Amino acid sequence: MVKSIYILIPSFIISFFLGLIKGIYDFKMGDRRFRFFGEKITSLFLSVPDFFVIICIQIGIMALIDLGFPHINLYGSETFTNKLFAILFLSIYPTFYVARITEMYLSTESGKDYVRTAIGKGTPNKKVIYVHMLSNCWVRVVGQINTLMLYILSNLFIVEFLTGYRGGAYRFYQAFNVQKNFGVGSDMEIDIPVVIEYVILFTTFVLLTKIVSDIVRSLLLAREASLEK
Repeated sequence: MVKSIYILIPSFIISFFLGLIKGIYDFKMGDRRFRFFGEKITSLFLSVPDFFVIICIQIGIMALIDLGFPHINLYGSETFTNKLFAILFLSIYPTFYVARITEMYLSTESGKDYVRTAIGKGTPNKKVIYVHMLSNCWVRVVGQINTLMLYILSNLFIVEFLTGYRGGAYRFYQAFNVQKNFGVGSDMEIDIPVVIEYVILFTTFVLLTKIVSDIVRSLLLAREASLEK
């Protein structure tokens, strides 16, 4: 489980902040000529299954190695490269999820009176977005942190299985003793104690994230209330 934590926490932090940046970029691109690099890319990665993206990246890197590029260890859990790729793969979908909700919330705010008033007064667009609009979106974005952790935990099983990363999710999978051949009436040899332990651990991660999310939201709401006074 310690190995999983090494990639779980960095992926959570990277997904949240990189997703915010991507969401702001998508909103700023709007209907511009090169919008494909904004919202279109976000929609593409949200519509393609994670395992397909991971396998494509792995095949691409192996093809580059065959062409003479330096060898990169893609599979395992012992080297720094293994952890780096696991973090990368684990962050893909959650990053674009945060980008989508950030862009959606900013788009909702863009039609409100205070935004039109600020623009009418000649306030720079960057200040309108980063100071006014984004500050009003924080509470809703932070409210998605719990969902973000659920996405990362669910993707953890796929990432560890496809990369050979021997972490907690892979051990949880092994506890079910999945057989290659299955027959009607055959027994399933499930390691029940291990399954229970990991269910409790993963549930604890979700619970802690929910508590942190509620605390941060309460602080933001209290700050907004004090500013209004």
